[in-house]
This record gives sequence, structure tokens and C-alpha cells, in this order.
Amino acid sequence: MYTYCCAGEIIYTKTKDRLSVAKMRAACEEVYMIDDGSFPQSAVQKFLSLHASRRPYKNQKGEYVCSHIELYKDLEALFGGNIFGCRAAVLKLTLDLEKQNVWRRIIIPLTYSFYDLHKVIQKAFYWVDYHLHEFYVCDDTVYQFLSPDERHWKTHPLYHREGIKPLLTLYCDEEDDYGFREEGYLPPFNDVGFRHVKEVDLLEYIPRHRKFKYRYDFGDNWEIYIDVEEVIENYDKNYPICIDGEGNAPPEDVGGKWGYEEFLEIINDKEHPEHRDMLAWAESQGYGDFDVEEVNKRIKLCFDF
Repeated sequence: MYTYCCAGEIIYTKTKDRLSVAKMRAACEEVYMIDDGSFPQSAVQKFLSLHASRRPYKNQKGEYVCSHIELYKDLEALFGGNIFGCRAAVLKLTLDLEKQNVWRRIIIPLTYSFYDLHKVIQKAFYWVDYHLHEFYVCDDTVYQFLSPDERHWKTHPLYHREGIKPLLTLYCDEEDDYGFREEGYLPPFNDVGFRHVKEVDLLEYIPRHRKFKYRYDFGDNWEIYIDVEEVIENYDKNYPICIDGEGNAPPEDVGGKWGYEEFLEIINDKEHPEHRDMLAWAESQGYGDFDVEEVNKRIKLCFDF
């Protein structure tokens, strides 16, 4: 037996069997392991629910299966075909580098959150989520007063290379930028708002806004410009995919743009005294050639669809 609370009253009910209780307990354990306390306080926890429901379990035949996959199969058999259809966005993700052309093109359902998009970006660029990140939602309005002081503002994290106005910062850590959230940014960015990245779905700002910026690792300071290229009204999947891309992403902790330039010089020069050591370090950091199939494998493992 188990209990749950409804409108302040404790209700007792019988479960179907011991196996169901075991499954619920396993799901609770999964949530406990994933929930770091940063998820918004809400009765509906989409990210946690998805991961809890995708935990493998042993069926009556002794096979390990995932309940959501079994549910999809049953629904497809019942309705005689594909059961998915949702709005999705085609996004181009361009890493801001001076000498290399590094970009990815992905499709992601608009029901996913910006936190989910963060996970997709990490997999698409072969990063491992070591560091803090932020998103910036941008308007189409160009700052008219940037011209005389543009060089000064180019180093500001809110600056967009097209000079357009940032509207909102989506932060990932309660302690990060706490002072900014309490007091606000200095002009000209003093009207920029703040929200936690895990509480905002893509559909709140897409397609109403079509330009965003993603910032990762505030030391190396990687900036990715996100452009909404298209909105698909009837996307036939319930998960994100990478469809195209170019260029190798820098490895974690390489030292920013200038460190990446030095890294490339060393690994491309077999006579360099640090060549072998740098190659070994690059492998340990997950550095590798862009491959769309490899990216989609990593996305699949992340979301377990």
C-alpha cells in the first residue's frame, strides 16, 4: 500500500502488485539522483518525469525494456503509424571564432526547455558540461547609440555581434550573477530581465524571437549565436536531432580562442615538441572531428529516446 496527499487529506489505496511498487520506488530513486534542487518548484516536472519514465526495467520475459518505448510501440500498433507530431524549430548554432568556421544545424521540438537546448549544444560540440552557461534572448531592435562606444561594449557578455538588444538572461546557477539579478546590469543593459534556464520552454520565445546567444565556460568564454531558420509545424519526432554542421569544436579547457589557436598549431605540427602530449590531452578531453551520426548518438544517449 502507499499514500498520497490530496487537498490536505491523506488517502490510502492499494497498488496493483509488488512489481508496480518496485517500479515507482526505482523512479523515485532516479529523480532523487537527478534533482539537484535547481529545478523550479512546480507540480509538473517535465525533465525529471522524462528521465524517471525512461529508466530500464525487467519485463516478464526477463528482458530489460524502457516503459516509454513500450508505450510508443503499443500506440503505433493501435493507430497504425507514427504517433508524433509537434512544432519544432530549425536552429543554426554558430560558434564565434575568428579563423575557423564551426557551426551546427539542429531540429528541436518547441516543447523542450532552454535547459534541454543546453544539453543538445553540449553534445553537438563534444563538450561535457563542466562549466556554467547562460542564454540571452535578443530583440530585433538595434541599439542606435552603440556607434561611438561599440568597442567598449563588445567585451560585455550581453553584447550581440549584430548590435541587437538583449531582453532576457537565462541563468543556470542560483549563485552565478547573483549581484546582477539583485541590482540589475549597468546601462545600456539595465532593462534586461532574469529567469532560470530550467523553467523556460523554447515555445515561450520561439518563433516570436529569432535570435539568441549561448555562453559557456565563463573562463574560456565560448559564445554561440543561435538563429531560428525555420519553424516546422508538424515535426514527426519527439526528440532533437542534428542535421548538418561543419568544423571541429575546441576541446574543454583549451584556453579560449587564443588557446585554441595555439592548440591547433601544435597538433598540426608533427615536429612540435608538445605534439604527442597535446594529442593525448585532446583525446582525454573528447576532441574529435565533427560527425553528424556521432552527434546524434550522443544526443540519443543524453535524452534516452
